[in-house]
Amino acid sequence: MELFSSCLARCTELGLNRFFGTLLNEFPDLADEYIKAIEEELKAVDLPDRTPEEDEESWNRLCERIREVCGKDSIGDSCCITQQLFDFRAKKIA
Repeated sequence: MELFSSCLARCTELGLNRFFGTLLNEFPDLADEYIKAIEEELKAVDLPDRTPEEDEESWNRLCERIREVCGKDSIGDSCCITQQLFDFRAKKIA
């Protein structure tokens, strides 16, 4: 897992977004662990309360930024991380 995380961090540093996505798609079990580790880190972060409209606007901006960086098809059924992002968002809203 440490090696996988290091590879993902290096991809981010070098702007290798497609390779980053490929790693996540090719190693879904490691991607799940990676996402769970991020979720654990975020549990300690207190986020300010927002209205549902503010949350929706923020979510849409995030998705647009991801599409700009990773390509228009980066968020969709073909991406293994998409469902996890939506699940995480649903937990945060609830």
